Parts: sequence; C-alpha cells; structure tokens
Amino acid sequence: MRDLGTLPGYDGAEARAINEEGQIAGNAWIRQGLLSRYRAALFDNGTIRDLGTLPGLAQSSANDVNDQGQVVGYSSNVNSIALYAFLHDGTRMLNLNDFLPVDSGWWLHSAESINNQGQIVGWGIHNGLFRAFLWSIVQPEDDTGTTVAASPAQSAPGQQVTITATVSAEQPHSE
Repeated sequence: MRDLGTLPGYDGAEARAINEEGQIAGNAWIRQGLLSRYRAALFDNGTIRDLGTLPGLAQSSANDVNDQGQVVGYSSNVNSIALYAFLHDGTRMLNLNDFLPVDSGWWLHSAESINNQGQIVGWGIHNGLFRAFLWSIVQPEDDTGTTVAASPAQSAPGQQVTITATVSAEQPHSE
C-alpha cells in the first residue's frame, strides 16, 4: 500500500482510474467552509501534476486516464452548477463543447471514461434531455496532432447519438 499524497496546499486526494503505465487520474481537494473545491490531478511515478481548470472556471475533476496519458473529466464553477466535459491531451485541458457546432443541440457535462482508441463516453444534455454520449477521436497517420474538431450525428429522440471528433496534425488558424 502506498500513500499517493496530494497537491501542495490541498487537504486530501482521491484516485479514480489507473492505466497500464501506472498513471493514476484523480483529484486533490481543499475544504472551503462547508464546500470542498476539487482539482484534477495526474499521479505519475511518484509525482502529482495539477491538470488545472478550463478558463474562467474554479474547479475540475478527473475521471479516467488511458495508456497514452490522456485524461477526461469535467471542469465547473465554484458551486458545481455548470459542468463542462474536458479532455486533457497531456499538455492542455480542452473543453469538448468548444468543438461542437452551435446548432448541435448538445451540452457535454462530463467525460467519464476514455479508452486507448481515444473513444470518450460521458453524459450531457441533448435537445433538453439528459443523454449518454460516445465521442470517437481519430488519430492522424503520423500521430503528431492534438487539434480536435467534432461533428455530431443527426438523431431523433431515443436514437443512439455518436459524436465523432477528429484529431489533426494542423493547428487551426484565423485570418
């Protein structure tokens, strides 16, 4: 048995998932009055890495890690009322909602698990109803990219919905 520790300045930690490389996705937490604030963390070979939060949000929670070290979870405001599903690609936290078309009808609240093929499952709201989602990430042939773009499948109420994300080697740019 080994104590994994916690982030500096935090009161405790929890482990949620472990990959074949021994990396552990989890959270550090700190009590603030009657509430606790969480921070997504990656425990790796005796070190703890703070994965941060999405911009403008107060906390985050890691739910799973795959063998490539990609972490999924959610980031939220201080009261955990507004949740945003994320993928941490090893260098930065990406809000999965940023890659959905505005008219998709989806709001992805939490990414719960990621496999070694980059498929992410979680839950969110689709056209006003709570729904599970499957997000598939396709790696480019040279496996160098991290840019995510998504396009949701058309669906009717009650149908399975698949959200497909493509990872490309080129970074988006604006003109």
